[in-house]
Amino acid sequence: MSQNLKSINKANSNAPVDIANKMKRVDIADTMKRVDGTLPRIDGHFWIERDGKIIDPIFEEYEIMSKLFKSVKLIYCPADETTQNLIIAMYFKQIKKEYTLGDYVANTTAIFKKKPYFGRCLQNALVEQSENGGKLVFGSFGVEKKNGIQFWEYGGADYVGVKDFIIKIDDYENMAIKSYNKHMEFFSAR
Repeated sequence: MSQNLKSINKANSNAPVDIANKMKRVDIADTMKRVDGTLPRIDGHFWIERDGKIIDPIFEEYEIMSKLFKSVKLIYCPADETTQNLIIAMYFKQIKKEYTLGDYVANTTAIFKKKPYFGRCLQNALVEQSENGGKLVFGSFGVEKKNGIQFWEYGGADYVGVKDFIIKIDDYENMAIKSYNKHMEFFSAR
C-alpha cells in the first residue's frame, strides 16, 4: 500500500466516530429543541445565587449598554417564593417528560460546550448550578442608570405572581409594543 493511501486510511479511521458524534449532537439538539418548544414562554430571568452573590453571565449586550450610559448597574429582583417555585416546577415538569435534569444539563453542555448563551438563562443557570452549586432563582432582571431610572429587560419591579411572568400567545404583539415603549423611555431619559 502506498504511503499516501496509508495516510488517507489513517485519516479516515476516525471518520465513523466523528460522524457518530455529529449524529448524536444532532439528535440531542433536535430533542432539546422539541423540549424547549414545550416550555412556557415567560417574561422573566433565571440565575444562581451562591454565598450571597448573584452568578449570571455578563453578555456583550449588557457591557455595551453600561458603556453607553456610563455606570449602568445590573439589577435583579427575585420573584416571591411561590411564584419562583411554580415557574421552576412548570419548566422542570416539561423537561422531565424527555430527560432527567442531569441529562438535560449534560446535553446542554454537549451542545454549548459550557459556554453561556444569550437568551438561554435557564440552561446557563442549570449548568452553573450542576458544576458549582447554588440556588436556582427566578425573577426580573434589568439595568439602572445613575439617575435611578430602571429598565427591566425581563420581568419588572411591578410583576407580582405567575400571571405577570407568563406570556400568552395572543399577548406577543402587546408585549412587543410594551418592550419598545420601555426601551424608548429608558434611552430617552437623561
